[in-house]
Amino acid sequence: MSTCANIIIKDFDYRPRELIFYRHSDGYPDCTLPTLDVFMQYVADGKIRDNVGQAAGWLILIGADEYFGRMRHQNLAVPDENNNHTGWKCGAYEPTTYIHGDIAFCYILNLTKRTIHVYEVGVGSVNENQSYRLVQVIEYHKKGKTKFEPPNPVPEPEMQDDSGDLEILT
Repeated sequence: MSTCANIIIKDFDYRPRELIFYRHSDGYPDCTLPTLDVFMQYVADGKIRDNVGQAAGWLILIGADEYFGRMRHQNLAVPDENNNHTGWKCGAYEPTTYIHGDIAFCYILNLTKRTIHVYEVGVGSVNENQSYRLVQVIEYHKKGKTKFEPPNPVPEPEMQDDSGDLEILT
């Protein structure tokens, strides 16, 4: 069974904005964070813009690169009818319109604060109040990053979201 994840990219310019992406497989932090690290480091280093509208397309390109490598000889804009996997997927990250009920992890990328909050998601569906447990926070700086892991995870019923990151999930 695949380990699915949602990735939410947010910014707070003059009003909060966000886009949601879905990762159909390999949603564990060990598989997902390497490409999210590339994306967030590009933002921190000023290589790409730090607003949702202009930055989010880069996540799709980075995800396509993860799945297909740098296949310059092949037109990635044309689905491969001979490949069951690549014929329907544009890469590791697909735009979506909602938080999926089958996710095991949720990654909140805050472009304004240059952070990723990694949440482990409990069983249930969004409509049944899925539980989210913060497992890691990563801050990005020019040419580097700092990782934080909560020393004692807060029990589910008392979970607080002081960052406002989970606002979209409610």
